[in-house]
Amino acid sequence: IICSDEYTAFVAFANLLSKPFFNAFYMSGSVVKEAMESRLAVFDHMFRRNLPKLHTHLKKMEVPIRLYFFQWSLTLYAKIFNFETLAYVWHGFFIEGEVHIYKVGVAVLKIIEKDIYDKPLAEVFDALTNPGQGEISAAVLRKTLSGIRVTTTVMAELERIQATRNVDTENVEPETSA
Repeated sequence: IICSDEYTAFVAFANLLSKPFFNAFYMSGSVVKEAMESRLAVFDHMFRRNLPKLHTHLKKMEVPIRLYFFQWSLTLYAKIFNFETLAYVWHGFFIEGEVHIYKVGVAVLKIIEKDIYDKPLAEVFDALTNPGQGEISAAVLRKTLSGIRVTTTVMAELERIQATRNVDTENVEPETSA
């Protein structure tokens, strides 16, 4: 996308936005709420399974996952990573699909875990909205990702979410202009 001519970049970006993860946020009504809540539940499950102590700590502090996860994921982590790390994340997304978004989120939490414990709420919010202050390297992320586990429950739930999305779009009538 970055090194392409305008037309190719536009087509690539449009195709990216048509992926089930992003497309879910452009639906209307209760469908979008269900899609968002389902994805938050997937991330929450992965977070809890991989980092139970940190998960419990943030729950006790009443830090909602949506505070940071949507900012990270809807930009495909563009706001928090340097170019090299971002290229690595995007490559993983194109290869693995939606599950990579969740794995990266859990990996980021693991990397910044030390910045969260024993901190006041304002500093925790800062650590979550600007993790690593843009200095998380691709090498550190790669190493951390290798320890992130994805359960069969998560994979089954992602398949269910994506199948539901396909049924929703198949039954939508195209709008016509009068």
